[in-house]
Amino acid sequence: MTNNRGISTPQNLLDLILDDWRAVRKFTTASWSARRQREMLAAYRFLVGKIDAAIIDSKERGAGDEANLWRAGQTLLKSVASELRMWILLKESDSDSAWNAYCDAEQYALNARRWLPDDFEPAKDQVGHLALVETIAFPEQPYFFSSGLIVGLEVCTVCESEYGSCEHLVGELYCGEMCARRCEEIKECLEVSLVKQPADKRCRIKDAGGVDPLTGDTPRGAAKAPPKEAKAQEAAETEGTIA
Repeated sequence: MTNNRGISTPQNLLDLILDDWRAVRKFTTASWSARRQREMLAAYRFLVGKIDAAIIDSKERGAGDEANLWRAGQTLLKSVASELRMWILLKESDSDSAWNAYCDAEQYALNARRWLPDDFEPAKDQVGHLALVETIAFPEQPYFFSSGLIVGLEVCTVCESEYGSCEHLVGELYCGEMCARRCEEIKECLEVSLVKQPADKRCRIKDAGGVDPLTGDTPRGAAKAPPKEAKAQEAAETEGTIA
């Protein structure tokens, strides 16, 4: 993957990814040294930057489908790069940042799976692989936060008009750019819920009983969990009161 000579079309890029995918599965695991993973991460970031230039060139030539395929392949590479960064951060004992990198990798993988051809196996494999990574690399997080809002103006990021007044759809590619809704006004926050399947897994509980359930650390500003001795004393006093 570090040798990107000859990548002159999106199909060249997809062929390279397909040829190297077995190696990709090897170096995105924790078995490689952090030094080796950093080298591969740097190579991927370089290639991602080169593809940005190709996308701009396709847009300038009016080749929208070509730009979309460049972006789809690049997005799969970004998923692998984010996963590499996750493993490096885990080795550095920075679980909170590693979780955010995992969330990036997962979202990139889901987008790439949607945009790439249905028979492109690496995209499907990356989605399934990351689902397994979540179960083995991080403690179970049963609930996340989700907010209910009344939103005023939302803008389409492709054409900058009010979303809904144009033909662009959220999550779709247009000349290499993904459409999103940018909120310009929040009128009211109705509620905050605990959910198992959030829109954004970064919205997690970071203080449960005085510790972060993901890292085991005491969050800044959180009430510290009582020591075991205090808990034992409280339990003894409670039993005495009941008796």
